[in-house]
Amino acid sequence: DDLTREVMECHLGCLAICTVYVAKKCRELEDSRAARKARQFRAAKADAIKQLQPELEPILRQEGLEWIDAEGALEAYHNLERIRTGTGNPAAFLEELAGSSPALANKLAALRLQKRMDPILGRLGCDWSDVEPLVRAFDAVALTTALSDADHFLEVLAGSSETLKRKLLRGRLKLQLEPIVLSGGLQWNDAQLALDSVGDMTLLESGMAEPAIFFEKLAGTNALLDKKLAIARLKPELEPLLVKEALAW
Repeated sequence: DDLTREVMECHLGCLAICTVYVAKKCRELEDSRAARKARQFRAAKADAIKQLQPELEPILRQEGLEWIDAEGALEAYHNLERIRTGTGNPAAFLEELAGSSPALANKLAALRLQKRMDPILGRLGCDWSDVEPLVRAFDAVALTTALSDADHFLEVLAGSSETLKRKLLRGRLKLQLEPIVLSGGLQWNDAQLALDSVGDMTLLESGMAEPAIFFEKLAGTNALLDKKLAIARLKPELEPLLVKEALAW
């Protein structure tokens, strides 16, 4: 009986060892298959991306993007079939790719908004660099919505930045003041420095309502502008007298 028990225990021990060994070999086989499958997928994906690049790159350039902007999104994009079929409609694929990557979506939306806002900013003496730090606080959904009303979005941005609000006010005031300045015989540059020195928001806002009065106040606070304005106003009176004396202005 003792011998039989010892034999049985030995058999059971061998069986346990064999079971562990077989299980280990199965796991190794599964790991090997998974690794091989992963390698095959990566190779197929790399080939599909290589085929996609010549089709997608021109679309990226049209949007102001570069291939490197899409590479990160493609790295995290695992729909191999869509990468392969993306060559048929690269513009649609870019939209889909952006939908899977917040970073790409935000950059794409910001670039599209920039194209819409650049003319507006230019008329007001600003450029994209004045608003870009503020734009970064918004996601792609908000930026895409802003495309339908860029003027309103600019006001939203100005509401969060006194610096931008002041610069926009000066730009709008320039549109009001420039005809007055030119009709007074001056050049806009004569008034620009004086206007840039005004930091009081209330004063700038009042200038929008009464630009002619604001210009007189502006000249009164800037000796150089005041002198140039006085000379320009004197010219029509003095020039005929100079002509009589055979002199030129």
